[in-house]
Order: sequence, then C-alpha cells, then structure tokens
Amino acid sequence: MSPPDARIRLYQVEDEKTVRFAIGKSNLEGLATANKEAATHWLTLSIWLVLSLAMVEYMQWWPKPEQGLLGYLGPIPAFGAMAVPFIALFDWLNRPQFENLVQEALRGPDIPDMLQYYSRSPASGLWLLEYNGHPVGICALDASLDSEKVALSTTSERPDVSSKGTSQTAVIRHFFIDEPYRKVDIQKDLLHHAIRHAFSADSKVQMIKMTCSSLTYYVTKGLKDEGFTLERETSSLGVYGWKTGIWTLDKDRFKP
Repeated sequence: MSPPDARIRLYQVEDEKTVRFAIGKSNLEGLATANKEAATHWLTLSIWLVLSLAMVEYMQWWPKPEQGLLGYLGPIPAFGAMAVPFIALFDWLNRPQFENLVQEALRGPDIPDMLQYYSRSPASGLWLLEYNGHPVGICALDASLDSEKVALSTTSERPDVSSKGTSQTAVIRHFFIDEPYRKVDIQKDLLHHAIRHAFSADSKVQMIKMTCSSLTYYVTKGLKDEGFTLERETSSLGVYGWKTGIWTLDKDRFKP
C-alpha cells in the first residue's frame, strides 16, 4: 500500500465552492471555541455554582444519606438545569459577531474573481492543501498594490483587478486547515510554503501581515513558529473580549 499523498497546489476555477466554504468555516469556527471558553471561564463557573446551590437550597434537594446511594444524586438536576441557560445565552451573544466576520470575508475584494485577483502580483497566491486527493486546507496571500484594502465589494461595485504590481507588505487574507489534520501540524507546511513564495517571488515584498483571533490557537501557534510577532491588538470578540490582532513578519526574520 502506497503512503498517503499530500500536496500543495494552486487554486483553479473549479475550486471556487470549496474555497468559499473554507473561508466561511474559518471565520465561523471561532464561535464554537468562544462558546466553550465562555462556559468554562472562572467567572461563569462561579456564577453557575452559586445559582445551582441556590436552586438546591430552594428545592431542598440536598443529599439524603438515609436513601442510600441514590440519595446523593439529588442535587445533580439543579446543576444540569442551571447549565443550559448559560450555554444558550453565550451562543446568542457570540453568534452575531462571528456571522458578521463570515459576511465580511465573503464580500471581500478578492472573492468575485479569485483566480484573477491573486494573479496580479507574482508574489501573490491562493493555494489548496490536498491529502489523498481531498482538499483539507487553503491559504490566500495577497501581495498586490492594494493588498491591505479591506473595503467590501458588492455586485454593483466590483474591485479593480486590472492593476498589477507588488506591494512591500503582503497580507494573508485567508487561512484554514480542517480540524482532524491540525494535530500533525500540517498547517506549518502550507503556511511556510506561502511565506517562502511571497518573499522569493518578488524582492519588493519586505513584510507579511495577518489578522488573527486569539481563539484560533492553531493559526497563532503557526505564526509564532514562523517568526511572526504581534504588532497590535485591533478588536475584541465574544462576551469575554478575546483579542484580535495583527501579526507581522519581516523578511529578515524569515528562515527559508
């Protein structure tokens, strides 16, 4: 039996649905992490414990040793009942922000014609990571003259994709790896490939930037491993204000 085949290839037109889905998923998956982190936050657990004990006291569900082993299970329904509102509340509060991130990403200037958009600079690229013939990750790096443009596109206002050239600052617009493949750090190969291409394809590129949330642990870890440093925090996400920041890598710090 031949070993599994993994390869990195350039984007093709028929990959559009796959890439759009990956872009949406990469921005929405932080919702599950935010809900989990909020539910296990020390403040949440403290409030949950106090309310649960108050319910046990009100309902007089304290353990009753005289009933044997089952008598010690009396308080459990109170703890379970108090957990449900927290789970629903956190999802209700967190979801709008993450859904907005998805909509912003899918209305970005690169989305209407990704093939042409990432062909404007030799240092740009949109790559798919395949494993056994199935796409498991994407990386989109924009080194065009308007690489730092974040204005949204509409059907009546399409971005100008005719301008060609290379900026000194390249931007990783999208990055995503399917969760089962993150355990083996396969994301490092894709990220390193994109960075090496940007710096070697055009000498004008002197810096690479990426905006990343602290909720996407595998991405921030990959950035740190490649030498990226946090330039500044730009916004916060979720009920507990997890930070989103801009990470940068200078060319002289990159190790090919």
